Amino acid sequence: LDRWWDIDHHEALLSRRLQRADLLCRTGRLQEAGQEFEELGRRLSGLLSKHARVLELRWGRDYVYFLSEIQGDIDGARVVRARCAGPDEGNHQQPHELLVMDDSIAMRSGDMQAAEVAARARLAYAQDSGDLVEESVAWNSLGIVFSSIGELAESEIAYDHSLRLSRSVGDLRGEAISLHNLGILQFDRAQH
Repeated sequence: LDRWWDIDHHEALLSRRLQRADLLCRTGRLQEAGQEFEELGRRLSGLLSKHARVLELRWGRDYVYFLSEIQGDIDGARVVRARCAGPDEGNHQQPHELLVMDDSIAMRSGDMQAAEVAARARLAYAQDSGDLVEESVAWNSLGIVFSSIGELAESEIAYDHSLRLSRSVGDLRGEAISLHNLGILQFDRAQH
């Protein structure tokens, strides 16, 4: 949470468990990660604390990633995304986490038109907020969309933007992902 001094003890514990679930996912401890996300979902359900919405959105963002990208459970990801919908849905103040969820679901369900819309919305958000790491991720998502629809020149431009931004902020993971995707793109070009 951005305003850590303003959260209560219970919210801090939930935030810590959310970080744990994400780390379990990223380190390949998938069964434990799934259990942690499920338990967090139960604990967040009906939570009426000051930061409940922020915690639920972050849980949803990470759980949708886990379900769609890792488990391949698009229907489960859609259920979580629907749960996270709120009064800020669809307006210009829509939380960034909802855009991330939409991007993951669209990408993994093969809806490249929706994936492009979500990736462009993420890109606009990142550029407006000055978040260079998120801008790099959004460019990478656009690169994947363009590659999927055969726009290889546009894909390379997007991946190059992602790589440049990742390097500018020292994001080694983002740099590795960009280089990997550029390598796949070169392989695809050699096949045609």
